[in-house]
Amino acid sequence: MDLPAQDWSDMNNVQMTTFTKLLQIVCKSLTSSSSAKVPQQQLSALQTELTAYDAKKMSGQLFCFISEVCRTDATNQTVSTTLDDYQLDKTHRDKIASALAHYKTKIRDRLAQTAVPISQLIGVEWRLCQDIKQQQIARINKPSYLIELKFNDGSKTFECGYEQLQDLLDRLKTARNSALRLLSQ
Repeated sequence: MDLPAQDWSDMNNVQMTTFTKLLQIVCKSLTSSSSAKVPQQQLSALQTELTAYDAKKMSGQLFCFISEVCRTDATNQTVSTTLDDYQLDKTHRDKIASALAHYKTKIRDRLAQTAVPISQLIGVEWRLCQDIKQQQIARINKPSYLIELKFNDGSKTFECGYEQLQDLLDRLKTARNSALRLLSQ
């Protein structure tokens, strides 16, 4: 899980009932099919207990954190350690952990429904092109490659030189090796 360092110590001053309400609002908004944002009406109801600034700030922090935890399927140990690093006290950490235990599967299912489909590479065609330039005496051969990548939803064509083609191949090998390492874990 890759999140920047934050300070959530101000949440320690929020009463547990208010914090629980805020946490429920965030979790329910993440499982809701209507929108993927924290509902303003429900946050407004908390303004008797929190300032508008604090309600928005804390709901945003919780929304981002819970989304990232569910997206990466972070372990309970990772969640606890991260919240400890954020300077959140044990009772608030435990409340977030119990909310995650209850909502994590639902949120992951919702995130899977809203994921952007990734095009699948189904074929590659290429052709070597050779431009011949004649100047008074010398002939200069400049090879280039015309590459057509065919995807399940269309195709992309581009032209590149030998060095660029080698760079593309190296990057594809690196991506393949990364995927194989991830699958083997």
